[in-house]
Amino acid sequence: MGKFLPWGIFHVAWGIFFEPSDNRAQLWLIGLHLSHWHSGKGSVNTSQLQTKDARRKMQVVQKLVYLSTTVVLLVQLGRSNKFASQLYHQASRKNLHRNIVLSPASTNLALGSVYFGMKHCKELQAVMEQVAHGDIFLDDVTMVNRIFVDRDVPLLNGYQKITAETNKWNADRVHFGDPQGASDAINDFIRLTTSHKMDNLFHHTRIKKNTKMVVANTAHFHGKWASVFSISNTKKRPFYQGNGFDIPVDTMETFGTFLWGESSDLDAEVVEVPYQNNQLSMLILMPRDPEKGLPELSNLINNTDLMKVARNLEQRMVHLLLPKFRVHSRIALESILKPLGVRSLFMNPNLIGLTGEKDKSYKINTMLHSSFIEISEFDSQSEKIEFKGRGEPIQFWANRPFIFAVKNPNHIYFIGHVAVPKVT
Repeated sequence: MGKFLPWGIFHVAWGIFFEPSDNRAQLWLIGLHLSHWHSGKGSVNTSQLQTKDARRKMQVVQKLVYLSTTVVLLVQLGRSNKFASQLYHQASRKNLHRNIVLSPASTNLALGSVYFGMKHCKELQAVMEQVAHGDIFLDDVTMVNRIFVDRDVPLLNGYQKITAETNKWNADRVHFGDPQGASDAINDFIRLTTSHKMDNLFHHTRIKKNTKMVVANTAHFHGKWASVFSISNTKKRPFYQGNGFDIPVDTMETFGTFLWGESSDLDAEVVEVPYQNNQLSMLILMPRDPEKGLPELSNLINNTDLMKVARNLEQRMVHLLLPKFRVHSRIALESILKPLGVRSLFMNPNLIGLTGEKDKSYKINTMLHSSFIEISEFDSQSEKIEFKGRGEPIQFWANRPFIFAVKNPNHIYFIGHVAVPKVT
């Protein structure tokens, strides 16, 4: 253990901070094997150590390696450009016929804040701050997280101070013994933090006798485009749902120079539309084969590095048609995080860093995520926009189901799909 543990931590740390994303997974595996962090095969027999004090220290080190590796992997999962596509893939599997949106950036902040409350996480505060600080918070994107704790569960002031400073995270007391009152408190929070765009999302029947903690995580966005979509150009155009069916929807139109390309891996056409602040842009991915459509693309996108897709786009003159839409979703994150390997939060976590007590009944019962995004002209110009360039522009007509992602160079803030454009 003595000679393997430092090398294991070294490889994990090196993979986090210095390696390109394509190499990190291999280094994590090397680090895990070298550190012998499992308590089963390959772990150290602490009974062979000569003194009780040495055994105690070694047990602490083993637990710290286990937890630190879990947190480091979680942090890297959130920072990884593939996290967004993995999260979307899990969420979309049963929702291909309705519009959905979720926020990977906001989800990662919520996960990081909860892990602060796990044992030994104070020693890992610097690691978590790699995610919490920096450019993840933007004025145009509202992300709010809150943990609702039963009034009978103790809560450490130190935990609240750390998370409020780093992740803009707060904790509220509720009485889960009164399911209606507790759900009203959670819904009031969601309503206020989404500017009344979402209402009554948390039903009191989700609160059980053993409910101790509920995490509410919200994100919403309505940005201004860098290239104007004139209201005068918007009109009803057909949106093809497949099987020969189409519906008329309000569709925006513009001509301009955009980043455009085709992805052979995704069998999709891609365009990137910038927002006004030059930090954010929207990737729109449309299946090239209308017959395979959204189901095929949602499968292919799993484990895809969307940033790499964006880097392969080129400046082209594009005739862009994009339907107006408004999407708001409510998702129980535990159902999509567990297949991604994030299970301990919802089973038997040691939340002594949050509560000050080691009680196995203290766990996250529900992690509710709600996101809202609106796409419209967001301008009042009446002048029609017409193509005046040379040659024929590329036609990118988003007139059938597509995937979208709002990003900056470092983070995916929103990802989802439009199955049927709706503006209400």
